[in-house]
Amino acid sequence: MKKILAALSAVLLALLCICVPVNAHELEKNAKDFASGTSLKLSVPDIDGKKCKDFRIVLSKKGKLNIKLTCEVSAVYVRLYDEDGEEIKYWIETSNSAGISKIESSIELDKGTYYVRIDRTHRTGSGDAKLTMTYPSSKSASSSKGSSLPAVVLKKGGKVELGALAGGKDGGEVELSTSDKKVAKVDSDGVVTAVSSGTAVITVKNGKNSYKIGVIVK
Repeated sequence: MKKILAALSAVLLALLCICVPVNAHELEKNAKDFASGTSLKLSVPDIDGKKCKDFRIVLSKKGKLNIKLTCEVSAVYVRLYDEDGEEIKYWIETSNSAGISKIESSIELDKGTYYVRIDRTHRTGSGDAKLTMTYPSSKSASSSKGSSLPAVVLKKGGKVELGALAGGKDGGEVELSTSDKKVAKVDSDGVVTAVSSGTAVITVKNGKNSYKIGVIVK
């Protein structure tokens, strides 16, 4: 019986992952920019195609897109689209014994604009997730002093986690600061919170290295 149920589950997941056409205009309109090298805490909503999470990434040259997603849901999938809304690839994973679904993969892509969609296939689980993506970007963080990340756009109350940048290198002490606490604040864990409309710059210092990321709050 267990084998039959497992087979039926596999068939169901396969059917859910059949290529789904999307409206390129709506995808472009709803997608949020995702800076290479950052991590974002988000909530994957209940099953509803209109509520899935869409993100825009822009590769400055041919290279590898690395995706890492952990989500408290029984099954989650990630779809990758080109700028015309054509699906390139999808990944799907079911949860482990702890109720966590994990996707960690990479794909070689040409220079250009792409969209990443995250959605769930089951109602079980809170949907709390953490997403990290890295890809070739002329505005990505580097190890050189004074390097910067592109601006992140947030709504009031929104949050974004700086991920590896705030973790420090070689155990060094990390200093985090904001240019305007009234617009955006950052805590010791590298979580940036949008406070009010405006722009601010978050600075991460680790020894001789310095990184900056702009925050636009709307």
